[in-house]
Amino acid sequence: LTLWLAPAVTPAAAADAPRQNDPPQASKGFFQDRLDHFKSYPHLDMAYRRQNQGQLEEAAKEFQQYLALRPDDAKARSDYMNLLFRMEKYAEALALLDGLPDADTNYDLQQLKASIFIKQGRSAEALNAYGKSLAAARNDAEKITVLQSLAYLSQQSGLLEQANQYIAQARTIAPHNAALLQKQAAMASMAGNREEAVRLSRELTIIDPSAQNRTTLANNLFAAGQFAQAADEYAHLTDSDGQMLLKTGLSFAAAHDNANAVQYLEKYLALNELRQTGDAVLALGNAYTALGDGTQAARAYREYLGFATEPRQKAAALLALGITRVSVFSQP
Repeated sequence: LTLWLAPAVTPAAAADAPRQNDPPQASKGFFQDRLDHFKSYPHLDMAYRRQNQGQLEEAAKEFQQYLALRPDDAKARSDYMNLLFRMEKYAEALALLDGLPDADTNYDLQQLKASIFIKQGRSAEALNAYGKSLAAARNDAEKITVLQSLAYLSQQSGLLEQANQYIAQARTIAPHNAALLQKQAAMASMAGNREEAVRLSRELTIIDPSAQNRTTLANNLFAAGQFAQAADEYAHLTDSDGQMLLKTGLSFAAAHDNANAVQYLEKYLALNELRQTGDAVLALGNAYTALGDGTQAARAYREYLGFATEPRQKAAALLALGITRVSVFSQP
């Protein structure tokens, strides 16, 4: 469950770095401007060539030489910061970023700043940078991206309620976004709010009734103690995933529907001889016991002894087997 919120921590795309933040530059005259351009451009061209070739140190030197001649090029400076991020030279990247005009109101630059802070383990400062990035977001897609990042950082800090608020805010923008709903359901489950996790999971399967989402619903139903409904959901998945036979059988057993429990557990054990589990065999023995079939129960308990590795497990199996034998021999 800890993985669902984690965003890819990457710097802002170079192509997105806007030029509208460039400060107005006094012209040095047409011919001087042309001369500066011809002197600087080869360094910029070589910087991108070296970067594409994986020669990052050489690319960084070319960027430095270019920016020494053209400090007003915001895009090149942003590309250089991204390169420094890749090279894990975070302090240098931050120094460049802090020198840019209007950095606090620039979506891409604040995203990059937050990414650097995350790499440095400075969560509070990353949250602050993401907050500025959210305020500067230019469209709903960017807002959702930042809100998910804020939720992730909050969750990492143990602030589940705050994380849930960020995801809920994102869902007001995109109420039918299945990925956001998955995360919201996962957070409800992590917080121990079983009924809410079930409700959100049901809503999720309406939007996207994929096997993964139906499995999530079944898992949340089981965790909420709604075993019969969980069994029904698992049963619908057995054709695509044989492991669901085990979950269906265990759910029916937990719901005291022993006939169905036996049916699914026996099928699971027959199809998965190399993947049998002690839980399946023990549940099968208990189901047969509840049905009054002592012979089959004894068979299952004997098999369970082969799975038992701890003394308490063996003792429990022997006790169940002994009670079953007494039951069998006491029958008229």
